[in-house]
Amino acid sequence: MADERSVYILHSIMQDVVRRGTGRRALALNRNDLAGKTGTTNDQIDTWFAGFNHNIATTVWVGFDQPAPLGRGEFGASTALPIWVDYMQVAMKDAPSAQHATPKWYRQHSHQSKNRRASQARRGREL
Repeated sequence: MADERSVYILHSIMQDVVRRGTGRRALALNRNDLAGKTGTTNDQIDTWFAGFNHNIATTVWVGFDQPAPLGRGEFGASTALPIWVDYMQVAMKDAPSAQHATPKWYRQHSHQSKNRRASQARRGREL
């Protein structure tokens, strides 16, 4: 059994791949519950995107049956991810958001409290 904290942190990292990283094309689905990881082997022999929410997981692999380069500049984000988006657009049609539950142990600071601490620090106050 995986540690709940490790699972939550890994899930958060993979959400950031979609929100801020190489998986940003998945944002075309207009969903806030997606996470995933792009991948590319050396010399662009294979590329993939593995993406999921709390209810469905799908991986798309792109490559040749007999290993050969896909071509210069081919990466998981440019080859596999568009296929994944097309598939998931149909697979998740009309499906409600399926967020991973935030564990009880996780305490998230609001932007307001962070801004307040930053403001206090600028004025020379101890935090």
